[in-house]
Amino acid sequence: MSLKYKIFEDIKLVYVKAVDTLEYEELMDHIEKLANDPAYIPPMKKLLDYVDLKKSGLSTRESIDFSKRKQELADRFINEKCAIVTQADYFSGITRYHQAYIDEEKLKTKIFQNIDEAKAWLGIDLDYKLSI
Repeated sequence: MSLKYKIFEDIKLVYVKAVDTLEYEELMDHIEKLANDPAYIPPMKKLLDYVDLKKSGLSTRESIDFSKRKQELADRFINEKCAIVTQADYFSGITRYHQAYIDEEKLKTKIFQNIDEAKAWLGIDLDYKLSI
């Protein structure tokens, strides 16, 4: 499995780490599992760490479908602030669909190439250790 998450209840953060290849089924399973996780108490911050992804198995259609599903779950993730960190240009392109199909009033999303900038935007102490 290339996608894992951990909830840091003390700072109301979901930290998601993806490595190797990101597949559509895994991403859809992740969003459903998180939406039903009793430890997810909105509003929360989310940090998607895609720095170690080597490739995406997602087509453009799948990227759009995922974003639309997350929008359908917007009431569960209400007022979420989501930072996506990626260094690869093609992951930036895929995550732009996420921004395009998500209601910015309900789910604030921003893409970064540096994890410290993402942490600062989310209001997380730069020295706070994140691991899964």
